[in-house]
Amino acid sequence: MSSASLGIIKYDERIVTMAYKELAENIRLEIRTREMIPEEGRKNHDLTAASGKIDKAVDYLNERIILSGIRLAKEVGEYVLNTFFDDDYAKFSDPSRSKSKSFRSLLMREDLMLGKATIYNFVRISHQLTLLPADVAAQLTLAHHRALLPLQDSENKRTLACQALQEGWASQVLSEEVRKLLPKSRRGRKPLSSLAKKIHRMEKMLDSALEEDFITQEIQELGPERSLVLIEQVDKNLERLEALKKALEGTLKI
Repeated sequence: MSSASLGIIKYDERIVTMAYKELAENIRLEIRTREMIPEEGRKNHDLTAASGKIDKAVDYLNERIILSGIRLAKEVGEYVLNTFFDDDYAKFSDPSRSKSKSFRSLLMREDLMLGKATIYNFVRISHQLTLLPADVAAQLTLAHHRALLPLQDSENKRTLACQALQEGWASQVLSEEVRKLLPKSRRGRKPLSSLAKKIHRMEKMLDSALEEDFITQEIQELGPERSLVLIEQVDKNLERLEALKKALEGTLKI
């Protein structure tokens, strides 16, 4: 075979080799592309599912606003615990665990009508209700249940709850009794700031003024003109409270 013929064969072999490598690379690229598409699809599906879950939660929680007192706290707390923490209070209460991304996203929703602190307290209260005798828990006000939250010992919670009901303690009295049972490290905390004291005073006034039976009777006796004046005053103060809440929430780490 002539040298010219050998050169042509070697040239043809190089062409075949290059074509083979190009084909192999295209096949590998096609395989990678096909593998990536389902994975991307799964990610999009997960994002859509998470977004739908949060939308549904916001709608449900906002609808509960029409409720009040213990029923409101119970329904909100149970829903949040079941939906975002698999009905496991330990997952919610353990400070060493970071909260789920979906729960953090829920708390950041601007259209959610319940604040972060309110949701946290309602989950804690809903759990606390399971630790108290049902008949006792049902007769205590929301303010009483909030007063019991600092107690870690379940037996102390039950004892003071029963005593508060039997002796007709106001929530402020119960708070004082709870404080006596707290460890010295907690009782010895630095004094409350002026702002904290004002908020606590406001909370106490609202607790006493908005007793369910009393407020229902008062509203029924109001005329349209007086109702409009009060609505305007409430709206004005809600705006101021909302501004304060946002400022305080800025200090929270979700």
